[in-house]
Amino acid sequence: PVDALERQLVSPVRFAESLVAMADDGVDTFVHVGPGDVTAGMARRIVPDVPTYVVNDIEAITSLGSSFAELETA
Repeated sequence: PVDALERQLVSPVRFAESLVAMADDGVDTFVHVGPGDVTAGMARRIVPDVPTYVVNDIEAITSLGSSFAELETA
C-alpha cells in the first residue's frame, strides 16, 4: 500500500493524453464537476473542438440540464 501511494505521487498524470484519447474515441462533451475551473480550462486548450462545461453550483446544474434537453429535442 505505501509503495502504491509513493508511485501515485511521483508518476505522471497523463491528463492531456487521456483527453485526446477520449476525443479521438468519440467523446463530444466534457463536464467539469466541482469547485474551480482549472481542469476545464486545460481541457479547452487541449481539445478545443470539444465543448467543456463547468458545474459547480445548482444554477450550473440546472442550466446544463436545460442545454442538454434542448439538444435532445433538436
